[in-house]
Amino acid sequence: MSFPKDAAAQKAILRIGAQEDTKSIAKIIPCEVEVEIIDGKPEAPKHWKDLGWKNENSMEENDKIMKAAQAAKMAKYTSGVEECKYIVRDASFKAGGDVYITIQVKLKNGYHTYGPKEGTGYIHTNLKVDLPDGFKIKKIHWPKAKMKKDGDYTLPTYDKTFYVQIIASTPKTAKTGDVFKASTNASFQYCNEFGCQLGNANNNFKITAF
Repeated sequence: MSFPKDAAAQKAILRIGAQEDTKSIAKIIPCEVEVEIIDGKPEAPKHWKDLGWKNENSMEENDKIMKAAQAAKMAKYTSGVEECKYIVRDASFKAGGDVYITIQVKLKNGYHTYGPKEGTGYIHTNLKVDLPDGFKIKKIHWPKAKMKKDGDYTLPTYDKTFYVQIIASTPKTAKTGDVFKASTNASFQYCNEFGCQLGNANNNFKITAF
């Protein structure tokens, strides 16, 4: 991509290969943004620069830097086996209110897993949530499972990407700016047409009062 050098008032559409979509949990998407051209170079947004973008680099160099930075950032929140990933991002709550913690589960194409309800013909998911003193789980909400017939059994399955939400009350003593450490652990079975295996995912995250 080339940029005009007499570009004091010029703008261009700059495309980057990987950028975090803050409206959804840990979703990486290609994106485009309108930027100013200064001295023939795009002036990148601050959050791109924070990830390593440099104006003096070529588009290809910056694309590699951004992808690597995003991959490292994602690794902080991701656990599980390659076929079934659990992603838990940091959460926040208004002092005195409840906190909503979201777990994103991503399965590779062709794989499925099972929900928390015990049954016959499969191994259910066992999800443990470790919250600090003063927090109390009110509800863990799983989406509706897809019922799959397998021989004599009807199995409650999940595939592709789905979300589990944890709602918890918070300490009455929590003040704006307080930060708490928490974790989740999931043991699960994941299957494809050739068979099933067992997996485990442990995720550490922070909860901040605002």
